[in-house]
Amino acid sequence: MKSLATRLSLLMVIPLLLASCGGGSGGGSGSGTTPVSITFGSVQKGVAKTVQAPVPADAQHVLLFVEAADITTRIEAEQPVTPGQTATLNVTVPNGIDRRFEVWAYNSLGLETYAGIAFPVNLTGTPVTVPVDMQARVPACQFQLNPNFVHVSLGGTPVQVQLIQVTAPPACAWMTVADPQSPWITVTPTKGFGSQPIMIGAQPAGAPRFGLVTIAGQQLQVEQM
Repeated sequence: MKSLATRLSLLMVIPLLLASCGGGSGGGSGSGTTPVSITFGSVQKGVAKTVQAPVPADAQHVLLFVEAADITTRIEAEQPVTPGQTATLNVTVPNGIDRRFEVWAYNSLGLETYAGIAFPVNLTGTPVTVPVDMQARVPACQFQLNPNFVHVSLGGTPVQVQLIQVTAPPACAWMTVADPQSPWITVTPTKGFGSQPIMIGAQPAGAPRFGLVTIAGQQLQVEQM
């Protein structure tokens, strides 16, 4: 993944303490693990980092990646957040040097609105708090789906659509937002970066049906028949 330092503009604080959502496990070269709390703070001049404040209205879901050369399986943790409130999530990371913490915040459409990075971070087993300065995505990420309407067989066999990033910034982070009225639609992958093919499938059905799913802010109509 590319550094965010050259592609994000300063704007506002996302004050989250990452706690109690657990991440995956990774293989580190050192022994033992370290409990890590990620604190989101301000990068405004004259304002101390990690100042707690409410989650902004356009940040409704948070995704954390932890990577290092000796972590064989990338650690991921995510959770929804509520605008106007604070949120917490804890991760446990294998001990070692040069741990990289990258965080994305998404709006209700699954588009990246804020992002931040902390690197390098060395862990020795003592619980630590790592500040991550969140920055607004400017210009905003925009995508299109081609096509935006697909037919899926009653057996649910997946078909492919192409997600295309249409704005200039480097690869934008995105995720899928399911429609509670269409839980039978499957999307692979459910999150990613920039342009890529996506497979759209469905749970098997005995009769035709119609549903919707939102991918990177774009609504996809799915007809199963």
